[in-house]
Amino acid sequence: MIRCCCMKKVFLLSLICAIFAFTHAYADSFEVPGDPKHPAFMDSQKAIELKYRSHLFEVINSVKCGDDAKEFPARMLKAIEEHPEEVNDVCFHDGLAMTVLMVVISKNDVELVKAMLDKGAIPFPYRGADIIGAVLYIYGGEIKPEIIDMIHKAQKKYELNKIILKSEN
Repeated sequence: MIRCCCMKKVFLLSLICAIFAFTHAYADSFEVPGDPKHPAFMDSQKAIELKYRSHLFEVINSVKCGDDAKEFPARMLKAIEEHPEEVNDVCFHDGLAMTVLMVVISKNDVELVKAMLDKGAIPFPYRGADIIGAVLYIYGGEIKPEIIDMIHKAQKKYELNKIILKSEN
């Protein structure tokens, strides 16, 4: 009887600790620079310590609705021109990793996607190969066929199979 009561307490305490740990691990979003020249490049701990803020994500996060949404493409194009080194930045929130390109794809704006790709945005999600599927999973909705074609053409430029084979030699 005592053993059962003790086990219940241990289990309950473990459950509370697990819930606390997992609900607070992703409470705040944070951004990681995609620029290899940045000291916190793809290093989440350094990015958090340095309080890295992406100008492109600032534009994305500042847009709510109405007139803001209408101004978004122009503001984003300007930010891309001013900060092309940020086109591969990643934002982590609630266990999801979203690249700037993924957010722009979700806006369904052909000109913005083209601008991102022209500035060197990598046409793959942070962890995987199907950026279109990842965008649909996170944001839902539809994506224009022109954008899907642009992404697929951009992905072909990387020829990942050849890169992987060369790296093994």
